[in-house]
Amino acid sequence: MLSIRDLFLTAIMVFLACDTALAVAVGVVIDGPTARQGTTLDLVKQEVASLLGDEFDVSFPQEKLRHGDWTPDGVRTALAETLRDPQVDVIITLGLLASSEVARIERLAKPVIAAVVPDAELQGFPFRNGVSGRRNFVYISSFKGIDEELSTFHRTVGFSHLTIIADETSMGAVPEFRTKSAQLARDLGFAIDIVAVKDSVDNILSVLPAETDAVYVTPLWRLPADGIERLAAGLVKRGLPSLSLLGRSEVEAGLLMTIGGLPSDDTRFARRIGLNLQRILLGEDAGEIEVGFRLGRRLVINMRTARAIGFLPRWAVLIDAEKINDEQPADARKLGLYDAMIESIKTNLLLQASEFDIRIAEDDVQTARSTLLPQLDVSATRSQIDSDRANPLVQAEKSLDAGVGGSQIIYSEQARASLAIARRLADAAGEGYQSTILDTLQGTATAYLSLLRAQALEAVRRSNLEVTRTNLELARVRESVGASGRADVLRWESQIARDRQDVLSAQATRFRALTELNRVMNRPQAEPVTTVRDGLDETLAVLNDPRFDSFIGNPVVWETFIDFSVAEAMSLSPELRQFESNVQAQQRDVLAARRAWYVPDIALSADAGNNIDRSGAGSDRTGLMLDDESWTIGVSASLPLFSGGALKSRLSRSRHTLSQLERQYAALSENIEARMRAALHQVGGSFPAIELSQDAARAAAANLDLVIDAYSKGAVSVTDLIDAQDAALSAKLAAAEAEYAFLIDYMEILRARGNFDLVLDPPSSQAWYESVEAYFSEHGVSPLRR
Repeated sequence: MLSIRDLFLTAIMVFLACDTALAVAVGVVIDGPTARQGTTLDLVKQEVASLLGDEFDVSFPQEKLRHGDWTPDGVRTALAETLRDPQVDVIITLGLLASSEVARIERLAKPVIAAVVPDAELQGFPFRNGVSGRRNFVYISSFKGIDEELSTFHRTVGFSHLTIIADETSMGAVPEFRTKSAQLARDLGFAIDIVAVKDSVDNILSVLPAETDAVYVTPLWRLPADGIERLAAGLVKRGLPSLSLLGRSEVEAGLLMTIGGLPSDDTRFARRIGLNLQRILLGEDAGEIEVGFRLGRRLVINMRTARAIGFLPRWAVLIDAEKINDEQPADARKLGLYDAMIESIKTNLLLQASEFDIRIAEDDVQTARSTLLPQLDVSATRSQIDSDRANPLVQAEKSLDAGVGGSQIIYSEQARASLAIARRLADAAGEGYQSTILDTLQGTATAYLSLLRAQALEAVRRSNLEVTRTNLELARVRESVGASGRADVLRWESQIARDRQDVLSAQATRFRALTELNRVMNRPQAEPVTTVRDGLDETLAVLNDPRFDSFIGNPVVWETFIDFSVAEAMSLSPELRQFESNVQAQQRDVLAARRAWYVPDIALSADAGNNIDRSGAGSDRTGLMLDDESWTIGVSASLPLFSGGALKSRLSRSRHTLSQLERQYAALSENIEARMRAALHQVGGSFPAIELSQDAARAAAANLDLVIDAYSKGAVSVTDLIDAQDAALSAKLAAAEAEYAFLIDYMEILRARGNFDLVLDPPSSQAWYESVEAYFSEHGVSPLRR
């Protein structure tokens, strides 16, 4: 004799064999009508269509959607009608009251999926070895209860009197909730009041006890469409922190926080209903389908609401929370890599200081030039001498004289050398300034990329924290259904504490990177910056050109490309040009020291004077034929005959200094070549590491998914799962690190090259490629053609 199940399965196989989709009608029972958005029925329909569209013709007839008008009797009537309805094959209850009432029916005539079961243990749902054990009955529950939610809410906010707002229908469906709340109040150390409400926001706000300093909002489906927004506004006006049981959507509507309700949970929940329906339609008894459902548990805080009520979360809270409406400060502006580099050229303090080297050198040139130009001075002298020494031929007792004098160097080797040296040193100062520009560009690019890297690594750490939190919830579900012990939960609680520390450390690294970027750009060091990746691909366009591969495809062309890069670095290096100017200046100093032995200094000088006034003894020049004017003019030439060895030592010192500069120039050339070669070899390793690390991250992530699935089924231990998660974390960190490590290495190549045009002016890459090809052609090497 075939059982009903066998007959049902046979019918399904016949339909499948005939390549005809089996028509299935799903009846839905809800607690009552609601104007609020956010019900899961539409999502359930989408997931069912996606999962079963090719196998079954599943419909949700509108006339088979029944509600109980928010009363237990009404819900029982709707359930009875749907169970008797011959046109309904499977029933889904999408309401707390409907799910609770159907769980009280011992014998179900058709499969039922009870979808709203917040606390299966408290509600007294049947449970045996992870399933309901009741024929035709499966439900979905996270088994998390409200204990930890209220404990976390209390630790986060700190309150002494909590009011729970609950729909009176829900309270009727779970009468044990009052007893549970009283026990929680004793265990957690704060008072709890429960306010049973219907559909009036004003009524809810009016019945809140005066001593309330925090509110727990359970699902209130009877509120109008804007009910939660109005309730949240009323709670904000009273300065009351609020916790939503339903989840993220209510926090987005204005409540302060929720614990759980990741963005993907609604879709996962709807998919779970669809999967249960699929298993039922394929012949599996609903009573043998797993009832545990792993919900993400994540603290979500509405920062706008927090600011409005004066709530300032602690660091330990913020590091582990998702923040919504966390608006960037008004002064936070978007900043791209190109913009940062250009701005730093205008604002960097060290670069501004280096610019004064040019101005000082120009002043030195002017000073040296002035000695070769005519010199003119005037003088006035008032004097008085002893009367018995006064003489009309020499000086009167009292005299006032004025004079003017001038000179012009006709030839001075030292003066000419000083001017030539000053000009060379001015050239050197200009090249030094160019070198500082390059350092500033590299420093800014490195600081910006380091900030991007820190942000990426922090995101990986936060993502890993989410994985740990998910695994913790999985361990809790396994513990609740008896599949594992308390040890697994404790292991994950220890792991999540370490992961939180890692997130804090990553956040500190990001702050340090931001501080460094602001310092390089001479901005307030605490000023926020919104980084953007836009433009990075254009920055690296030169590396994405197919011609680039032709220059590095095998050892021969690679070595030729390195030689080209070294030669280019030598020709563009401002440090080498700076040293060349210093060497030329010293060469001129050596020449001046050598000429000092035999080249005289020749100068023209002239003076004129006038006696303006004289009196006293010796002032009468009558009969002496002397007037009041005097003048002299002359040419002088001087050459040192003996200087005590100063000329010899000066020449020797100048030559030694010149030799020192020449050695330093050679050493600098070696350093530039070594820097370029090292940078190229570094990029040769970091560039392929990007793709390799991404492959490793994908493989590790896929492996983690497999191990998580195996752990949920008890096939692997918690140690295996932690090892897989650590491997996935390391791979993700390596992938994030690889990209920015390469970009930083690339900036080092451009600095070694002595030019950042390939970043600041991407179209210039065409001329660069032409110069590379010309170098290859000149050295008889053909780039690879693919």
